[in-house]
Amino acid sequence: MGGTSHLTRWLGRMRLREGRTGSAAGLMRGPNPDTEDRAAAASPAGAAFPRAGRRDPAPRVAALLTLAAGVLNLGSALLPAERQRLDLLHRLVPGALSRGATVVTAAAGVGLLLLAGGLRRRRRTAWLVAVVLLGGSAVLHLLKGLDFEEALAEAFLAGLLAGQGGRFTARAGPGERRATAVAGLAVIGITAAYGTLGLLANGRDVAEDLGVGRVLREVSRMALGLGSSLTLTGRFGRFFPTSVAAVFWLGVLVVAARALAPALARWQADPGLGAAVAGADDSLAYFALRDDRATVRAAHTLVSYRPVRTVALAAGDPLGPCEEWPQAVRAFLAEAAAQGRVAAVLGCGEQAARVWAAAGLATLYLGDEAVLDLDRFSLEGRAVRIARQSWNRARRAGFTALACHSGDLDPDSVSALRELSRRWRGETAERGFSMALGRLFDPRDSGALVVVARNAGGRPLGFLHFVPWGRHGASLDVMRRDHGSPGYLNDFLIVEAARRLPGLGVRRLSLNFSFLRALLAAGAEPRVPLRLRAARWLLHRLSGPFQIETLYRFNKKFAPAWQPRYLAVETPEELPRIVIAALRAEGLLPAVPWRLVRLRSHQASGREEALPKPQPEPPAPMPDRK
Repeated sequence: MGGTSHLTRWLGRMRLREGRTGSAAGLMRGPNPDTEDRAAAASPAGAAFPRAGRRDPAPRVAALLTLAAGVLNLGSALLPAERQRLDLLHRLVPGALSRGATVVTAAAGVGLLLLAGGLRRRRRTAWLVAVVLLGGSAVLHLLKGLDFEEALAEAFLAGLLAGQGGRFTARAGPGERRATAVAGLAVIGITAAYGTLGLLANGRDVAEDLGVGRVLREVSRMALGLGSSLTLTGRFGRFFPTSVAAVFWLGVLVVAARALAPALARWQADPGLGAAVAGADDSLAYFALRDDRATVRAAHTLVSYRPVRTVALAAGDPLGPCEEWPQAVRAFLAEAAAQGRVAAVLGCGEQAARVWAAAGLATLYLGDEAVLDLDRFSLEGRAVRIARQSWNRARRAGFTALACHSGDLDPDSVSALRELSRRWRGETAERGFSMALGRLFDPRDSGALVVVARNAGGRPLGFLHFVPWGRHGASLDVMRRDHGSPGYLNDFLIVEAARRLPGLGVRRLSLNFSFLRALLAAGAEPRVPLRLRAARWLLHRLSGPFQIETLYRFNKKFAPAWQPRYLAVETPEELPRIVIAALRAEGLLPAVPWRLVRLRSHQASGREEALPKPQPEPPAPMPDRK
């Protein structure tokens, strides 16, 4: 498929009207499940499944209202009360109670701000605590300054949220609830011990006599931020009450973060995963066999995903008959909601994107996958002249190539290729998620394909590792080469793969993924709108650390067909969270020293294991992977 003609059809599908190249917004929209163009008519998923409206808005609305209530609490605590109301209040309640209510109102405001994220992810615990804090805040507003307006607003929100309990179903497991309760008791114990020991050890700075009951009451007051009714002198009196409050509230924040964290993802290896991968027609299907992936099953169809902090990140198309895809999509969305995570899909194809859109997700164009039809591949013509020149240069230099299944390599060859890969990566680990397997020459992957380039002396200089794609396809996993090899070696390897793999039954070859390729191509056309030129300029600037334009130009040398891939998200405002999760899963963000998300495997060992921490590879002048 020619690049220009495909670009024209692609931009047409993006509804670019009036003969213009179109808007960036139109270009970024994913396929509409209501649109019956030729592709949809030929697609069972796209044509058969009606649009299902928006996802349940209750968690989003509850999160926004709770966030607003938290801001209201903080603002009300900071602003001075009306003098007339305050005078009336002091006739009814002690001044200390009014001052204490102000402090607790501010603390409740901070709590509501923290709970908003848990409500968005349907956490049952967040819902219960939010209802209690909103109801309590209504009373506190009256106690601190007779603020009837704020009290009525928060009482209304508490009642409104209390009636929506059925929408917040994500619960922690028994072990997690027990651990949270233990952490909460530990915070109380540590605060009590710190306050008690501080008062006893600094008795000379305490004017009054202390009994056990008096000590506990004073520590409780100081922990809540109400100060102390004791006469505390010197430096001790200035810092100690504040320090007790700091110890307690810091502990409360830690316990709250633990309580609102997503549930542990529990999984078992699905016995039908291998068969589902083998029968799938998605070039990314084999990557569902990664060790850090979990699956959700509905009938005969699986959705492969990885929990990344607060996101359940699926990748590729569902694995199974396309008529069962809607059922599998619903099962995955229910599983994500039960875990208290936001659902997202990275790199699904056009047909699957229609199904996700019909389930209520927003789909956005992500980029294009370069695919070679090996029955039609040729080195003739201007479009492939760079690839042809590189291939001829390599042949003149005495380079040769070998293509075989990885299971057919002898141990010495495997050791040599492993060493070559190790030198290429240096000290960094394998990275990738949606388009990389994360392991090389594993006995489980004996059907993988390897294309090795050797110099005139027979020493391996580089190799390509492909994973199976259906019955007659192969999908590029990694490209590795010696640091001292010439730059045209990768071109030589791709051409040799296209020439030799048909002998092993391969008819189609999936190469690298090109991020936002259509924007890069459209922005280079003459007479395009300024916004498309600006988008292309930005992608060019980002190409250094992320190899965006490098991969596009590399793929383009082989005149491939371009297959669009999409990102599906529950709501567009979740994009920052999803982008960070995707970058972290792909190993494009630095690893952090702690993780709140773990994947618990109930396989033979039954141990609880942490997800691997992929780290970025060193930048390279040529593409190394998808």
